[in-house]
Amino acid sequence: MLCKSEIGPNNLENYMVSEKIMPTVEDSVNVMMDHLKKAVKSDKPFNIHPFDTTANTLANTMFFLAKDPERMKILQAEIDEVCPEEEVTYEQLQSLKYGDAVMKEVLRMVPIAAFATSRECSEDTTLGNILVEKGTQVQVDVFTLQYDKEIWGEDANKFVPERFLENENRHPAAWVPFGGGLRTCIGMRLAYMEEKLALVKILKEYDVVEYEQTEKELKLVGSTVLNPESVTIKLIKRT
Repeated sequence: MLCKSEIGPNNLENYMVSEKIMPTVEDSVNVMMDHLKKAVKSDKPFNIHPFDTTANTLANTMFFLAKDPERMKILQAEIDEVCPEEEVTYEQLQSLKYGDAVMKEVLRMVPIAAFATSRECSEDTTLGNILVEKGTQVQVDVFTLQYDKEIWGEDANKFVPERFLENENRHPAAWVPFGGGLRTCIGMRLAYMEEKLALVKILKEYDVVEYEQTEKELKLVGSTVLNPESVTIKLIKRT
């Protein structure tokens, strides 16, 4: 068992591997796939109403991929090459570099847990000529940060996963959808694993397709956690 003081994202990832939690994650994703397959049989648009952070991010990812079929095909090609068998291993998930880039870009554009950057000032602090008094709640404006064209380029408002494949000298604090430092969200690695596996399972079998009922833009609702009000897509069996 990990001691409280030792728990962190890296420790959690090692724990998941050493304790073989991967099969449990796979069971959870398989249940989701069973529901998806039943919905697909109706040959109707598939409407997603997510209710937790991982489901929210997966729904957002499906939206962006449906809007960008070329990049969906790139991701499918990587999945087909890296994960040729039905059973997917932890090592294979780690090798999905374009999959990583897609997930990071979605979280850049829709940082669903931006509240994770909030802190309470523990003592009077002066930043430049601004006094921040003890007890003041301070929060990073994650949306402005992650859409800053000086950091991300003129295409900051566009879905471009390739920006995370480029070896740019970008400050690590430019992308903080899970917070940062010692208080980075402890569930980050688990959420990544679960979403990656779900993406693999879905895209190995289906194309994610924009439909006449697909939303033009994501409408985000909520406060503590932002989630899309709905995402309407169609899943078409790959041939």
